[in-house]
Amino acid sequence: MEMTGGNKAIRDHQEDGRELHLFENNDEAWSVTYLGQFECVDWFEEQLPDTDGNRRRAIRFKLEPVENTIEVTDTDLDELDTAELYQRATGAATSTGEDTPQATPETTRTSYTRSEAVRAYALRVADGVCQGCGNEAPFLGTDGEPFLEVHHLSRRSDGGPDHPDNVVALCPNCHRRVHHGKDGDEFNQELISRTDSGV
Repeated sequence: MEMTGGNKAIRDHQEDGRELHLFENNDEAWSVTYLGQFECVDWFEEQLPDTDGNRRRAIRFKLEPVENTIEVTDTDLDELDTAELYQRATGAATSTGEDTPQATPETTRTSYTRSEAVRAYALRVADGVCQGCGNEAPFLGTDGEPFLEVHHLSRRSDGGPDHPDNVVALCPNCHRRVHHGKDGDEFNQELISRTDSGV
């Protein structure tokens, strides 16, 4: 089935440097709820009924929320020391090839909550310092903590695991550089090398 129009835009949004924002229809006409920024991690075809009830080929997408756009609170994580937090994050780790849920509001929120330990671990290790440029976070977030964004070294859309060894915390500038910069791939490889060497 050929990808065209909006389907192609969703599938290729990362390669095209575009953000993907998800809204949910409410019961009231012309009313929607904003669910946050997501990324497409996979897609597949299946037979679904059209408006007349006839079966047709349709494209379904698997979406994952981007780490810094949905706030999830887990008070237990703040009470763990770094070693315990790593264990929690390792236990929470998943890969897109194994059990990425389909994109419904319930499953995407569950998936994000499950990976919150990974995000918390990355921020704990960074301790307010960007692991890209080495500078302190440029400002404090609404929670009063240094604002850094968690970056997956191997993208989940490419099968990279949601694992504490696969993430670093970056300032917004470095995060944009790795995704949209001319030297983004080289910069990401540099981050991987630093992580592998423990720098």
